[in-house]
Amino acid sequence: VATMKPMQLSGGMRKRAGLARALALDPHLILYDEPTTGLDPIMSDVINELILRARSRDGVTSVVVTHDMHTARKVADVILMLYPLSRLPPGEPQVIFQGTPHELDHCSDPRIRQFIEGQAGTRLSELKDEQARDQAQSIPPTPEHSQHTEDET
Repeated sequence: VATMKPMQLSGGMRKRAGLARALALDPHLILYDEPTTGLDPIMSDVINELILRARSRDGVTSVVVTHDMHTARKVADVILMLYPLSRLPPGEPQVIFQGTPHELDHCSDPRIRQFIEGQAGTRLSELKDEQARDQAQSIPPTPEHSQHTEDET
């Protein structure tokens, strides 16, 4: 592996090499941005174990940004879930959950349940509504709704 070029490494090997490179600097904190994206479940678990080992053995604080709920549950002491600001009414907080993985599993907020259970639900219907509005706005006016009179044409 030491003599291989980055393009010759698999996704999992690249992620492990990146983690090793970060740990070589003896950090107090590591930010992981989607550490298991694009990996199969077994390699994802290897990465999760490496994150846990870095925390327990080296005392590294980990901040993990992920959409992978298995990873979140496995490596987190505290989970923080954010909701897109563009989808919130003005003044509503963006943080919709903060707690332990156990508390997350028992949370009744429908937005959180929808996300962790992987259900399209209302999001899909909202997308359909948005598409219908977009189509309605792009339909050209009929002659009777045209703003021109016959004298103007």
